Amino acid sequence: MNSVNTKTTQPILIQSSPTKKDTFEQYSLTNQIFDPFSSSPPNVFISKLKQRMSFYDLFMNEANRKSE
Repeated sequence: MNSVNTKTTQPILIQSSPTKKDTFEQYSLTNQIFDPFSSSPPNVFISKLKQRMSFYDLFMNEANRKSE
């Protein structure tokens, strides 16, 4: 059986908190509405998806009217 000798070193102390323990920063949140679709370049897939969804809604509305 082979014996393996491993050398170990002393553990390194890692500081668990910042140096300024009693200082807390507060960030304010503003209510801003961000619409990623209006801030992005045109997306062909999304445009076609919206078109298909509007056709589907129109079809379903007409089907519901005919069934009444």
